[in-house]
Amino acid sequence: EGFTLFGDAVGRALALREKLAASAEQQGHIRLLVRLEEQALLVLRELSRRPDCAQVLAQSAGLLKGAVEAVDSKEPRVARAGLAVLRNFAVSEEVRDHLVYISDGAQHCLEALRHH
Repeated sequence: EGFTLFGDAVGRALALREKLAASAEQQGHIRLLVRLEEQALLVLRELSRRPDCAQVLAQSAGLLKGAVEAVDSKEPRVARAGLAVLRNFAVSEEVRDHLVYISDGAQHCLEALRHH
């Protein structure tokens, strides 16, 4: 149950990056936001190691979309962290099905691996 609170914190951190990206870039603080996103994804990777937690975090907490978006990042560290989260999420068949539904997940992952 406590892992859902951590999941909420990760979700807020990922949302914060989107909200502050433009102003951070103007002020030269984009590296701090990139670091925040990477660390949030690494926490999510650890939380999602258990298959029962992975499904809840991916679907109920709505963090699957954030992991997919991270794979498309221009920052290699963020993309790799996103791939690690997706790997943990993909243990659940329901999450895999949902991933196929919301995006071409396999194609995103292959492109990220080639790029980074």
